[in-house]
Amino acid sequence: MPKAEPQWKFATEADEMVKKIIQTYPERFSHIDPDQLGCAMIEGKDPPDSQDWDCKINGITAPEQLFSKKTYVLHFFRSTWEKYDKRQRAAMLFRQIVRIPEEFDGKLAKEDLKDCRCLVKAFGLGYMNSPKLPDLLDAKQPLGGDGGEHE
Repeated sequence: MPKAEPQWKFATEADEMVKKIIQTYPERFSHIDPDQLGCAMIEGKDPPDSQDWDCKINGITAPEQLFSKKTYVLHFFRSTWEKYDKRQRAAMLFRQIVRIPEEFDGKLAKEDLKDCRCLVKAFGLGYMNSPKLPDLLDAKQPLGGDGGEHE
């Protein structure tokens, strides 16, 4: 019997979390139009063991932008989403959208530290697996910095 092909699906729960992050941290994200940012997950396939990321963001620029109403897309595996709790999901999404520059033009700021400096500074290395990681959606967290490039 042939193996089922993986499928891409809209991730509406992630879309709603991104909107809430943008509302909770306007000093960092007021330049982001949540209607031009979409989230997708791949189902029917687990990430390879060698994969070292949980979520990626892609900018959509010309000429592809002619065919899409989105300027940015975040994507991840369903199995990754399901293994994370709400706190980890919010941090995973935050870490990617902080890379969107003020111009909101489909380009991205480079990653620093292979992570998000403001989250590492606020919650320490290994924050994703720390029981002390707060829910970034429940209450605004003091993250420090000026919200600059991937701060």
